Amino acid sequence: SSSSSNSSNSTTATINTQDFVSGVAYVRLNRAIEIVIDSIQSLEGAVNSFDQLVFGLIYGRLGTRDESESIEGMIRLSRILNLSLPSRLSQDEIDALPKIIFVNKPGSTSSILLAEKCPICLTEFDDQETINKLHCTHLFHPQCISTWLSENDSCPTCRRKVMGD
Repeated sequence: SSSSSNSSNSTTATINTQDFVSGVAYVRLNRAIEIVIDSIQSLEGAVNSFDQLVFGLIYGRLGTRDESESIEGMIRLSRILNLSLPSRLSQDEIDALPKIIFVNKPGSTSSILLAEKCPICLTEFDDQETINKLHCTHLFHPQCISTWLSENDSCPTCRRKVMGD
Protein backbone atom coordinates (compact mmCIF):
# COMPACT_ATOMS: atom_id res chain seq x y z
CA SER A 1 0.00 0.00 0.00
CA SER A 2 1.35 3.40 -0.92
CA SER A 3 -0.70 5.44 1.55
CA SER A 4 -1.67 5.25 5.17
CA SER A 5 -5.07 6.21 6.58
CA ASN A 6 -3.74 6.64 10.12
CA SER A 7 -5.08 10.11 11.01
CA SER A 8 -3.10 10.41 14.27
CA ASN A 9 0.14 10.75 12.39
CA SER A 10 -0.38 13.00 9.40
CA THR A 11 3.34 13.32 8.55
CA THR A 12 3.46 9.73 7.25
CA ALA A 13 0.20 9.85 5.33
CA THR A 14 1.84 9.31 1.94
CA ILE A 15 4.82 7.13 1.15
CA ASN A 16 6.47 7.06 -2.23
CA THR A 17 6.57 3.30 -2.67
CA GLN A 18 9.14 3.43 -5.47
CA ASP A 19 11.66 5.34 -3.33
CA PHE A 20 11.02 3.12 -0.32
CA VAL A 21 11.37 -0.14 -2.22
CA SER A 22 14.50 0.95 -4.09
CA GLY A 23 16.07 2.18 -0.83
CA VAL A 24 15.26 -1.05 0.98
CA ALA A 25 16.42 -3.08 -2.01
CA TYR A 26 19.68 -1.12 -2.09
CA VAL A 27 20.32 -1.74 1.64
CA ARG A 28 19.39 -5.41 1.32
CA LEU A 29 21.57 -5.82 -1.76
CA ASN A 30 24.55 -4.21 -0.02
CA ARG A 31 24.08 -6.46 3.02
CA ALA A 32 23.72 -9.53 0.80
CA ILE A 33 26.97 -8.60 -0.97
CA GLU A 34 28.73 -8.21 2.40
CA ILE A 35 27.47 -11.63 3.51
CA VAL A 36 28.63 -13.24 0.26
CA ILE A 37 32.08 -11.62 0.54
CA ASP A 38 32.41 -12.74 4.19
CA SER A 39 31.35 -16.26 3.22
CA ILE A 40 33.88 -16.37 0.38
CA GLN A 41 36.65 -15.15 2.68
CA SER A 42 35.72 -17.77 5.28
CA LEU A 43 35.68 -20.45 2.62
CA GLU A 44 39.04 -19.29 1.28
CA GLY A 45 40.47 -19.48 4.81
CA ALA A 46 39.11 -23.01 5.24
CA VAL A 47 40.49 -24.09 1.87
CA ASN A 48 43.85 -22.58 2.79
CA SER A 49 43.87 -24.45 6.12
CA PHE A 50 43.23 -27.64 4.15
CA ASP A 51 46.07 -26.70 1.75
CA GLN A 52 48.40 -26.26 4.73
CA LEU A 53 47.40 -29.66 6.10
CA VAL A 54 48.06 -31.28 2.72
CA PHE A 55 51.42 -29.49 2.47
CA GLY A 56 52.35 -30.67 5.95
CA LEU A 57 51.48 -34.24 5.04
CA ILE A 58 53.31 -34.12 1.71
CA TYR A 59 56.44 -32.33 2.87
CA GLY A 60 56.48 -33.29 6.53
CA ARG A 61 57.74 -30.88 9.13
CA LEU A 62 59.92 -28.27 7.49
CA GLY A 63 63.05 -26.86 9.06
CA THR A 64 65.46 -29.09 7.18
CA ARG A 65 68.34 -27.88 5.05
CA ASP A 66 66.00 -28.08 2.07
CA GLU A 67 63.49 -25.71 3.69
CA SER A 68 63.45 -23.17 0.84
CA GLU A 69 62.96 -25.87 -1.77
CA SER A 70 60.07 -27.28 0.24
CA ILE A 71 58.45 -23.86 0.62
CA GLU A 72 58.87 -23.17 -3.09
CA GLY A 73 57.35 -26.58 -3.83
CA MET A 74 54.37 -25.72 -1.62
CA ILE A 75 53.91 -22.45 -3.47
CA ARG A 76 54.04 -24.22 -6.85
CA LEU A 77 51.54 -26.84 -5.67
CA SER A 78 49.25 -24.15 -4.26
CA ARG A 79 49.29 -22.33 -7.60
CA ILE A 80 48.45 -25.56 -9.44
CA LEU A 81 45.61 -26.40 -7.03
CA ASN A 82 44.16 -22.90 -7.22
CA LEU A 83 44.47 -22.84 -11.03
CA SER A 84 45.25 -19.14 -10.89
CA LEU A 85 48.27 -16.91 -10.95
CA PRO A 86 48.04 -14.61 -7.94
CA SER A 87 49.56 -11.16 -7.76
CA ARG A 88 52.91 -10.82 -6.07
CA LEU A 89 54.48 -8.36 -3.66
CA SER A 90 57.68 -6.57 -4.53
CA GLN A 91 60.75 -7.12 -2.36
CA ASP A 92 60.38 -3.53 -1.06
CA GLU A 93 56.78 -4.25 0.01
CA ILE A 94 57.88 -7.49 1.69
CA ASP A 95 60.75 -5.71 3.48
CA ALA A 96 58.31 -3.05 4.72
CA LEU A 97 56.07 -5.58 6.53
CA PRO A 98 55.70 -4.92 10.27
CA LYS A 99 58.19 -6.78 12.44
CA ILE A 100 57.70 -7.67 16.08
CA ILE A 101 59.68 -9.52 18.73
CA PHE A 102 58.05 -12.77 19.80
CA VAL A 103 58.03 -13.02 23.58
CA ASN A 104 57.36 -16.40 25.15
CA LYS A 105 56.60 -15.70 28.80
CA PRO A 106 54.95 -18.50 30.75
CA GLY A 107 51.65 -17.36 32.19
CA SER A 108 51.37 -14.38 29.86
CA THR A 109 47.87 -13.58 28.61
CA SER A 110 49.11 -11.81 25.50
CA SER A 111 47.09 -12.74 22.42
CA ILE A 112 50.34 -13.08 20.48
CA LEU A 113 50.97 -16.34 22.32
CA LEU A 114 47.92 -17.88 20.67
CA ALA A 115 50.09 -18.36 17.58
CA GLU A 116 53.25 -20.07 18.75
CA LYS A 117 54.12 -21.65 15.40
CA CYS A 118 54.70 -20.29 11.95
CA PRO A 119 51.75 -21.58 9.90
CA ILE A 120 53.99 -22.05 6.86
CA CYS A 121 56.85 -24.15 8.23
CA LEU A 122 55.02 -25.32 11.40
CA THR A 123 58.12 -24.53 13.49
CA GLU A 124 57.65 -22.85 16.87
CA PHE A 125 58.76 -19.26 17.26
CA ASP A 126 61.79 -18.80 19.52
CA ASP A 127 61.70 -16.43 22.48
CA GLN A 128 62.88 -12.94 21.39
CA GLU A 129 62.76 -13.95 17.72
CA THR A 130 61.96 -11.21 15.18
CA ILE A 131 58.88 -12.24 13.21
CA ASN A 132 56.50 -10.61 10.73
CA LYS A 133 52.95 -9.67 11.72
CA LEU A 134 50.57 -9.03 8.84
CA HIS A 135 47.65 -6.57 9.07
CA CYS A 136 45.32 -9.54 9.58
CA THR A 137 47.39 -10.30 12.75
CA HIS A 138 48.81 -13.62 11.52
CA LEU A 139 52.46 -14.22 12.43
CA PHE A 140 55.25 -15.72 10.30
CA HIS A 141 58.98 -16.28 10.14
CA PRO A 142 60.40 -13.55 7.87
CA GLN A 143 61.93 -16.05 5.39
CA CYS A 144 58.71 -18.10 5.20
CA ILE A 145 56.41 -15.16 4.53
CA SER A 146 58.94 -13.52 2.21
CA THR A 147 59.03 -16.63 0.02
CA TRP A 148 55.22 -16.87 0.05
CA LEU A 149 54.63 -13.20 -0.75
CA SER A 150 57.15 -13.23 -3.60
CA GLU A 151 54.54 -15.39 -5.37
CA ASN A 152 51.27 -14.28 -3.70
CA ASP A 153 49.70 -11.04 -2.47
CA SER A 154 47.57 -12.48 0.33
CA CYS A 155 48.02 -13.98 3.77
CA PRO A 156 48.55 -17.75 3.45
CA THR A 157 46.31 -18.33 6.48
CA CYS A 158 43.22 -16.21 5.79
CA ARG A 159 43.86 -15.07 2.17
CA ARG A 160 43.31 -11.38 2.97
CA LYS A 161 45.27 -9.06 0.71
CA VAL A 162 48.48 -8.02 2.46
CA MET A 163 48.66 -4.56 0.92
CA GLY A 164 45.81 -2.08 0.62
CA ASP A 165 43.84 -3.14 3.74
